[in-house]
Amino acid sequence: MKKKNILLISLIILFILITILVVTNNTESIDSRIYQFVIGFKNQSLTTFFKIITKLSEVVFLVIFVLLILLLLRNKDAIFIIFNLICLRLLNYIVKIIIRRDRPAILRLIKIGEYSYPSGHSMISMGVYGYLIYLIYKKVSNKYLKYLGISIFSILIILIGISRIYLGVHYFSDVVAGYILSLIYLIIFVRIRRKYDV
Repeated sequence: MKKKNILLISLIILFILITILVVTNNTESIDSRIYQFVIGFKNQSLTTFFKIITKLSEVVFLVIFVLLILLLLRNKDAIFIIFNLICLRLLNYIVKIIIRRDRPAILRLIKIGEYSYPSGHSMISMGVYGYLIYLIYKKVSNKYLKYLGISIFSILIILIGISRIYLGVHYFSDVVAGYILSLIYLIIFVRIRRKYDV
């Protein structure tokens, strides 16, 4: 079995296992510990920072961001970023409706609706910025710019996940599941694109 297949299958199994644990209420301990650790750093400056960071994975911002990329690149890569954004938002909505996990009953620093699992912001940030990382890795020849771009977007993805926990709108397990489900989608999407050279 190819290493890529092993990775994909492992991610699928991991997502299923986390989902089972969530549905059976067996993630409460780790979710609570991670939240207590993150919120332990709470202060006004950090709250403002995470409120800004979390907006960088909201649909409105990303649509504007992608449209700017489209104007700059003028190629199909930008179209695929928009396509991924739509697909990930739809996938997230479907899973949320199926699982129907309520938001954390803790201090919420922002107002938000919908269900909690998996985290939509984590999914979309991994899907959009993760795809940009893939494009940078494949198409940027300058090593300094390549690793700078990859580092910036990787840190942004992580910070967005942390922001969702800090702001009290998601559990740790929501964020991890969002990342994993988005990675599964990205791996499949990239394979299809390579195979058919679309």
